[in-house]
Amino acid sequence: MKESHDSYANLYNHASIGYLTVDKTGHILFVNLTSGALLKMSESRISALGYR
Repeated sequence: MKESHDSYANLYNHASIGYLTVDKTGHILFVNLTSGALLKMSESRISALGYR
């Protein structure tokens, strides 16, 4: 199970497009590395912004 999780996390974090995982209330739960690079912001800063 851990290998599967690690493989998924690696694909998510290193995808060639930006991914945000958002809950139904608009809170950004996860941000991949590409999103941070594209937005020129840290992943923690993006997560703090939320989505509406």
